[in-house]
This record gives sequence, structure tokens and C-alpha cells, in this order.
Amino acid sequence: MSVSERALRWSATRLGGSSGELVRGLIAELAVITDGAERRQWARGGLWLVASGLGRAMLRAAAHPAVLAVGGLVVALDRIGASDDSSQVTMAVLLVGCALLGATRPTAAVPSAVAVGSAVTLSHLAKALAPDDLGRTLSAGWAGLVDPLALLILIVPALLAAHLGVATRRCLIKGAARLLPR
Repeated sequence: MSVSERALRWSATRLGGSSGELVRGLIAELAVITDGAERRQWARGGLWLVASGLGRAMLRAAAHPAVLAVGGLVVALDRIGASDDSSQVTMAVLLVGCALLGATRPTAAVPSAVAVGSAVTLSHLAKALAPDDLGRTLSAGWAGLVDPLALLILIVPALLAAHLGVATRRCLIKGAARLLPR
């Protein structure tokens, strides 16, 4: 079994709904194809289908108005912050915003958190590559691009906060179900 086939089988267990059914159908058809180049090509095509579907889902989730609002607020606070504690305020807004996004939209918690967590990075990259700052960025060498890219670490706390929001929602729903009379 090739790496592509293993990845396709792994994604079939993780995807739900019609996407999961489609991948399981691809795997069933894959069993009919004999070993060789055609089978590997079929598996790679299935992986491409899964990846493009996930990319579209990420873009849809990232373009949601609530995600754009939280990401915009985080970037704005990062840009206007001038005091010593501005980074802590920005991080608090990122965490609370992602937790609320996870609680209100649990199916889109991961793409929403990735979008909000990478918003500051994209903002710093846009500033570094702007025509006014491009000369300084290029003269700084790799550090001019590594510093903004290092901010991708903000995706980790954003994901944790989003998962915390999803877990909180589940606990609240279970708690409310216990309180309701049967």
C-alpha cells in the first residue's frame, strides 16, 4: 500500500458527511484497480480531491463575518498597541475571540482559529513587503521575513482556545439536557 493510499484511508476516517462518503467510494474503487502506476495516480487524484475540498472549506470558514471581525480586531489591536501590555491585550482578545468562535460555530472551529491566528502574521508580512518597507526588509536578509513568519505560532493558542470553546459548548448542552424534565 502506497503512502497516498494510506493518507487517503486516514482522511476517510476523519471526514464526515458527503466528503467522507466520496472518499470511501474512491477507496472502494481503488480496490478494483490493479497495482501499478494507474493505482498510484488514482490515489493521488483522490488526495488532491480531499485537499481541494478542505481548502474550499477553510476559505468559506475564514470568510465568515465573525471570523473577519475577530481577526480584524486582533490585527487592529496589534497595530495600535503602544504600551508594554498591548501584546497581552491582543493575546487575550485572540483567545476569547477564538473560544467564542469555537462555541458558536463548532464545525468551523479549526479553520476559524487558523484564520484568526494567522491574521497578525499576514498583516506583518504585508507591511514588510509593502513598497515603502521592502528595501529595509531585503536589507535585513532572512530576518526581515522570518520575524513575521514566526508569528504563525499564534495559531497554536488560537486552536486551543477554539477547542476549549467547542468543549464548553458541549458541556453546557449536556448540562442543560440533564436539567430538563423528561
